[in-house]
Amino acid sequence: MELDNNSPYGPLLEDQPHPPQVIAQLGQSLDGRIATATGHSHYVTGQADRVHLHQLRALCDAVLIGPGTLIKDNPQLTVRHVDGPNPLRVVMAPRVPFDTQYAVFNDFQAPTLLLLPPDQAISMPDHIECLSPQPYTPQGILRALAKRGVQRLLVEGGATTVSAWFAADLLDWLFLTIAPVVIGAGPTGLSLPPITHMDQAKRLPVERFALDEDVLFRLDCRVAKGREAPAAR
Repeated sequence: MELDNNSPYGPLLEDQPHPPQVIAQLGQSLDGRIATATGHSHYVTGQADRVHLHQLRALCDAVLIGPGTLIKDNPQLTVRHVDGPNPLRVVMAPRVPFDTQYAVFNDFQAPTLLLLPPDQAISMPDHIECLSPQPYTPQGILRALAKRGVQRLLVEGGATTVSAWFAADLLDWLFLTIAPVVIGAGPTGLSLPPITHMDQAKRLPVERFALDEDVLFRLDCRVAKGREAPAAR
C-alpha cells in the first residue's frame, strides 16, 4: 500500500500542529474477540494487517505496550515487513519480580525504555533505560514521553492498554482491523466504562480500507480530545 494522502496513513504524513500525536491499533474478529478463550491469538487478522501494523511502527517515534502484551506475546516491536526506522520501544513493566529475558530487553534491535511504577525498582541491563512517570497513568506517561521528544506515539497493545488510552481521550487516531472470522468466546477488544444511554456513545468519523479479506477502520478520535476533526475528503 502506497504512502499518500489517500492511504490509511494520510493523516500521519502531515505536520502535526499539536504534538504529541497518539495512534492506537487493534485487530479483532467479527464478534469482537482478540483471541480464543485460551488466549491464542496468532493470528486473528491476516498478513496484510501485520504489514499495516509494521507501517504504523515505521511512522511513529515510539511504540508502547502494556505488561500483558509483553508476557503473552514477547513481541519484537520492530519494523520487518516494511522499510523504515525501528521506533523506540516503550514497555510498561509487570509487577516484580518478572522475567527479564524478553526479546525487547535482549535483542539490541532498537532502544528500549522500561516504564516502572513509582514504588517499583528492578535491576536491568545497562542498555535498558528505566523511567518512572509521575503519575503512572496514560496522561503522565504521555507527558514523560513528550519531554523526551516523542512526537508520534503508537499504543499497540494490548486491549486493556488501548482501552485505557481511549477512555482517557488521549487518542488522535484508532486503527481497528476486523477479520472475517467468528471466534465465539475469548477476550474482547475495547472495554470502556459503562454508559446508560446511547446518546453517551462515541460516534466518531470513520474511513474504511481493504486489507485483503480484512477491513481496516480508521477512527478519528480528535473530537473526543476537544479538537474538531476536519470534514472527510
